[in-house]
Amino acid sequence: MGLFRVNEWKHIWRILTFSPRQVFEEIRPPETPILVPAIFVFSLWLLVSLALCFITGVWPTVTLFDETQLIGTNSLRVLSIVFGLFPMMLLSSMFILVVLATYYFTVARCSQIEIVWEHWLGFALWTLVPMILAPGARQFIDIYGFSGVPTGVIGVAVVVLCLMLPAVWSICITFQGLRIWTAKGNLYCVVVSLVPYTLYVLTAIPNIIAMGY
Repeated sequence: MGLFRVNEWKHIWRILTFSPRQVFEEIRPPETPILVPAIFVFSLWLLVSLALCFITGVWPTVTLFDETQLIGTNSLRVLSIVFGLFPMMLLSSMFILVVLATYYFTVARCSQIEIVWEHWLGFALWTLVPMILAPGARQFIDIYGFSGVPTGVIGVAVVVLCLMLPAVWSICITFQGLRIWTAKGNLYCVVVSLVPYTLYVLTAIPNIIAMGY
């Protein structure tokens, strides 16, 4: 599970080019990489959040500096996100990841599937690869939803392209991964795949409505 094993980084490309079946065949327990997808997912979550802040002009309210210092000072805004928001995002994302891995582990144990929790943690990370846009999208939705200001075309693009589409993509990947790892039927894998991502999207619905949609 070394950091520079090229084949593990190639798995990222295969996941993103709609070839997850081969990936999940190759990362079956006990050969389940965790470090590579973790680095990819968490670093991209930060970069995408920063990019959305620059593109939309929507900056988080969590800062390390006085608000008057931040006006027109993008470098200080970036520092605020990196040292203020990012640790909070990292902790919340790790919590979501642990919950997701525990969900898969619990469902598998209830179905008499003997795969240890650590491998489900890796499974969860690989299925989250398409969700690299989602935390930034949720940040955008939560801020605009709280303000109640309509966002027009940008808001629709963020909701559809950065939240809904990645969620559907991850559901499809999870379905194929579960089919390989559990050897269960389609209905079982569809239901298990749908539950976490449906709940994730549903929690954003109130703020999406508040944005004027």
